[in-house]
Amino acid sequence: MTIPVKAVSGITADTYNRMVLDAGALYADYDLPGQRLLGATRGGSTFTIEPENREMVVDGAPGPVKGSQRRLRTIAKLATNIVEITTQTMIDLLPGVTNTPTGTHDVLTRDCQISADDYITNLTLVATKAGTSELVIIKIDIALALNNFEFAVADDDETVLAQEFTAHFDPTTLDTEPWSISYPLEVAVTSHTVTYIAGSNGNVIGDLVQTVVDGADGTSVYAEADSLYEFIDWSDASTDNPRQDTNVTAPITVTANFALI
Repeated sequence: MTIPVKAVSGITADTYNRMVLDAGALYADYDLPGQRLLGATRGGSTFTIEPENREMVVDGAPGPVKGSQRRLRTIAKLATNIVEITTQTMIDLLPGVTNTPTGTHDVLTRDCQISADDYITNLTLVATKAGTSELVIIKIDIALALNNFEFAVADDDETVLAQEFTAHFDPTTLDTEPWSISYPLEVAVTSHTVTYIAGSNGNVIGDLVQTVVDGADGTSVYAEADSLYEFIDWSDASTDNPRQDTNVTAPITVTANFALI
């Protein structure tokens, strides 16, 4: 009996292209006319989905049974630590705030009510997929900062505004959770084999078997004739020598033909 070999690592050839890099950037109203960057952060940002489920327990069931779970609530959150502080940042972090400019300062005050205008249409974390320029986009809709606002100052340190934004359901679409993750498609890379063969009385110099990504260019090869012979053409009638196949969209196999001088 042959015992199958088990992998001791999850690493594959694609592993390092499937990572998300860096802290990303946090936007309010992403991809909308009023889009704005919230500013620099420290310690990155965290996206959390907190489901609250209920199990329908039936006598005799030895444990949780498939089909027995019902989702009661879902809370989606984006937490961040902002170090770049502006008036707009504090307005975003303090729902219900009113700004009254005095000529030298923006004076922020607030009443005891939360209005529809205090919600941010969306709060979006934008990061980069490793090895690409493609974006990973994590969005919570109808966002509101609900936790404590703390503005602390200290010697030899920067003020960090740690805040957590909570997504809210749209009352017209209560069956859709107020968050989304947009992840780049993994497109299979098509490649083609390009093969160069030397006919009688000559050689081909270069990479004789090339694997070329669809639409890319191969490398140049040269057909060299033996003494008293000369290169005539390739089997596809091309007389290029040296030869380089460009914009390769299908497999190619050609033979270099030689003849007596």
